[in-house]
Amino acid sequence: MDHANTEWTAQNELYREVGWADVARGAALVGLGIGCPAPLECFECPFHIGIVVAVDFKSYEHSDNQAFIGMFDRRRLARDHVEWLAAKGDLIAPSEGIDKSIRIARKMALDARLTGSVNIVISKHSGQGQTPAMQLNYDLEALDERDRASLLRRVSGMNYHVIEFTLNMMLDHEAARFELTCGGAIGQERNAPPGHRLAYTETLWADFC
Repeated sequence: MDHANTEWTAQNELYREVGWADVARGAALVGLGIGCPAPLECFECPFHIGIVVAVDFKSYEHSDNQAFIGMFDRRRLARDHVEWLAAKGDLIAPSEGIDKSIRIARKMALDARLTGSVNIVISKHSGQGQTPAMQLNYDLEALDERDRASLLRRVSGMNYHVIEFTLNMMLDHEAARFELTCGGAIGQERNAPPGHRLAYTETLWADFC
């Protein structure tokens, strides 16, 4: 076994069911406004914003030092991939702002402590290999045992749980706000019960400019 290329810690992976990643990516591209002057009442997003996840390795997109073999399903993945949620220059309307959600999944060993973090990149550049600007930490052990049990999906025949999270990003002319939830609704799933809020942070644009 090649230990150097095997990942022995849990990784946040982009959620791939029902094409959600493609929907989220398409939604991000629609609002770019590239080549269009911003209306006077709109504010241009001053940074590219994304989250750090593991995705399937692609030789044309990732460097060899990002490659590793997932501990649980033995897939070849790329670590430290930045999935962009907003682009520098996106137009932020004063009355609505920009609200986007993306779902991520994490595989964790059955006996692992249910803690971790989601890293957020805020940058003037849109390339890969970015240093995270902030971190959302979570601890599922703090939830009621019954609530926690309902969030853990055991894969038949496997020695790990899958936990699904939703990162909600809210941008306005003053700040960027991020909320991490587990369970509940995403997108148009309005009839789903509310999720558990695990972490929240915000930062003023002025802190980065």
